[in-house]
Amino acid sequence: MNFVNIKSGSKGNASLLLMNESIILIDYGMNKKDLVNTLKELNKEIKDIDYIFLTHSHNDHIKGERFIDVSKIHTLKGIKNDLIDNSHYLEINNKYSFNDFEVEIIKTYHDSFYSIGFIFIDKITNEKLAYITDTGYLDVLTLEKLKNLDYYVMESNHDIYYLLISNRTLTLKSRILSGIGHLSNDLSSLYLKDLIGRNTKSILLAHLSEECNSNELAISTLLDTLKSNNDYYINNDIDINKLDIRVLSQYEETWLK
Repeated sequence: MNFVNIKSGSKGNASLLLMNESIILIDYGMNKKDLVNTLKELNKEIKDIDYIFLTHSHNDHIKGERFIDVSKIHTLKGIKNDLIDNSHYLEINNKYSFNDFEVEIIKTYHDSFYSIGFIFIDKITNEKLAYITDTGYLDVLTLEKLKNLDYYVMESNHDIYYLLISNRTLTLKSRILSGIGHLSNDLSSLYLKDLIGRNTKSILLAHLSEECNSNELAISTLLDTLKSNNDYYINNDIDINKLDIRVLSQYEETWLK
């Protein structure tokens, strides 16, 4: 399993997951040039993408639809209602098996008609990657499923203080802070504190706000939160110092490995 994020943030969101022989596109909120350039590094073209998984229908996740093969899209009915193949409609809490991977559909909470996240499972190595972005919170059932995975792509959108003192409207601030908004650094870090385990290798923080956050702040919040739980990690043979913790960018690709 390998993963490359092409874009992450309000300007666009798209990632490629490389699962043995399969090439998976997660969201398609990018321009054609960026997608082509990333695929070129793999000696691949857009036509070589095998599967496309869509989290929700906001423009920063779907604006590249005009140059992808829509027949390869898998998502919830309600996120996209015009899929050519009805078997491509997914259901929350179900697990689906493909050639060399499985994917479990998990519920997220965002101010779109519907939104989802994913747990991708490599059938050969059994490595698991969670993809969680654009959600106001995570429910208990979802959190249980997310424990002790190998890789986390987890939203860490804003610092609450910097959001509150920003020039954004009160309506927008309230939306972002709501249960159908975006995960703050604090809430994302609290979730991750309880989720990571012996299997965890990497945490990639996603969808950072340019105005109300910074790479340094998101990472330091997570590290401080993890260190507060250090006795538990030591007792359970979890070395947080070995974790690969990075931030995804709106402007350049980020590779997992």
